[in-house]
Amino acid sequence: MQRGKDFIGIGTGGIILNEQGEILLLKRKKEPESGCWSLPGGAIEYGESAEKAIIREIKEETNLDCYNILFIGYYDYILKVQATHWVSMFFLVQCKNYDAQNMEADKHSEHKWFHINRLPENLTNNTQYAINLYKNFKRQ
Repeated sequence: MQRGKDFIGIGTGGIILNEQGEILLLKRKKEPESGCWSLPGGAIEYGESAEKAIIREIKEETNLDCYNILFIGYYDYILKVQATHWVSMFFLVQCKNYDAQNMEADKHSEHKWFHINRLPENLTNNTQYAINLYKNFKRQ
């Protein structure tokens, strides 16, 4: 049985902003939405809290150590064409440093910091939604 295909998957995504106000994105190699930029994050494991999952996923993908996790919202990530359904929980995350590395080259072709107002066009649906959540959250 496969998460997100045979049953709904639950995952996390982290909005990490560096000292220059840039957001960290990873370019996906795998489906869904291969070739698009996405937030660091991934599946929550059985028995793991969402907060622990985002800290673990960011460490696994970027080698960044995170703290000060703040939940900002969620999204039903449903791609009918690919028969995929995930519930993604989004967090605003601070890190001890911002020297990100691509630790999962089999999953991501590159990582890059982007100014929040100059993002690439090819963002995953999930990431677009999360960034809009963040912008609305910041206005409050």
